[in-house]
Amino acid sequence: MANYYPMSNELQELVDDTMAKDNPYLHTKGLDFVYLGVDKQSNIIQITKSSPLLNYIANKEEMIFVIIYEEAFEKLELDQQKLIIANALNNIEYNDETDKTTIKKGGCGLDEGVYLRYREKVVLSIFAGDHVIRQIEEAKKEEKKNSKKGKKNDSIYRGQE
Repeated sequence: MANYYPMSNELQELVDDTMAKDNPYLHTKGLDFVYLGVDKQSNIIQITKSSPLLNYIANKEEMIFVIIYEEAFEKLELDQQKLIIANALNNIEYNDETDKTTIKKGGCGLDEGVYLRYREKVVLSIFAGDHVIRQIEEAKKEEKKNSKKGKKNDSIYRGQE
């Protein structure tokens, strides 16, 4: 199970700076952003809306969660981090007429506007993020496997004494 925690100040600042540069209208709409880090996630970044029940409990109109798998994210270059954030934030749409926020769900998660601006740079950044996640998962599996072997060897040695 994933564990959530407050996002680091440096990373939150990077998200805010990227939002101000690439999506300045999001700041003007008064949306309530919640920045979280997570220790395990299939995506390097996830943007999601709060449920009506959570809005009621928190006594808020609506919250937008920006959730980043920090361990994987920090292994990327700064330019890649910015492109991944810009791509994710471009999936947030605000409708002035209905006063509603929606999160677009694209096929591969690549926003067309971001792609048209940055082309292959953003695609390579997304692939790099996915690659880092796979590396971390493999390292954790190997560590767990070695840990089990160590415990098994310890019990064998204890049984011989």
